[in-house]
Amino acid sequence: MPSATPRRGFLASVRNFVAEPHPHARRPVSQAAHSVQSSVYLRRVGRTGIAYVPAAAVLLGWPILAHALLKERV
Repeated sequence: MPSATPRRGFLASVRNFVAEPHPHARRPVSQAAHSVQSSVYLRRVGRTGIAYVPAAAVLLGWPILAHALLKERV
């Protein structure tokens, strides 16, 4: 059975031949970065908070509520 070394060398040379010579998504120096739209991010955080804050209160607060209810009955 032939060794895998020549095959690996060939595949490595093909991979290097096909690869792009420059890094991906590199912007030129003359192109300025886009401005950050903080209002979009603040609205997104606000909408997410409307759902997550009550859910976290229920998930983390039910033991306290159960303790208070059971303490009153006993």
